[in-house]
Amino acid sequence: MTFDQNAGRWLALTTLLLVLVIIYFLFFHWFFVEHATLNEEIDSLNDSRQKFINESAKTPLLREKIKLPANPSASRPPRIVTRNSLKKLFFGLECAVSLMSLCTSYSKLRSISPVYLLMI
Repeated sequence: MTFDQNAGRWLALTTLLLVLVIIYFLFFHWFFVEHATLNEEIDSLNDSRQKFINESAKTPLLREKIKLPANPSASRPPRIVTRNSLKKLFFGLECAVSLMSLCTSYSKLRSISPVYLLMI
């Protein structure tokens, strides 16, 4: 079985091509794939950065629309404690204390937890 000169050249070329493909996949392919994914991530980050820049550019317009004061604490009305509000507070406390004492005394007679009576 003898090979002619032309078949030997084709065999050498295909072997060289196969070796080059193997070298490409072993040493270079990962480099291009990794950089392609990094470029996609960079593009995504640039898009989101541009969205944030656009939204932050709207801040003065939104501030004018809702008319925020420069000092937010100055816009709150002062809290006024009146006698009426204090009376309501102390009346609520007196009611709670008297209710708790009634429940405690009743629970001692019936041996029931005072918390149970409040839940009824």
